[in-house]
Amino acid sequence: MAALVSDEQASREPSTGGSGDRVLVTDLDGTLLGGDRTDRRRLRQALDRHPELTVVFATGRSLPSVEGILRGDPLVPSPGGSSRTSARV
Repeated sequence: MAALVSDEQASREPSTGGSGDRVLVTDLDGTLLGGDRTDRRRLRQALDRHPELTVVFATGRSLPSVEGILRGDPLVPSPGGSSRTSARV
């Protein structure tokens, strides 16, 4: 179950248990593939500013479909690490 937090709590650096790594689980359709190109670029830039995030896709798409998106859309970050890491699907 998700917990609701205030803006002040959300802006604080979370406790990570010492590792500093965090996981972002996201859908593709309507999330990373939603909106116009400007919105998607802003989201990608926000993700690029947080290399400690490991991106994980939760999607109903097939593996070949996700691989095609990763090859063809530079605004979609590679899963398994920051946007600068290689894709592991």
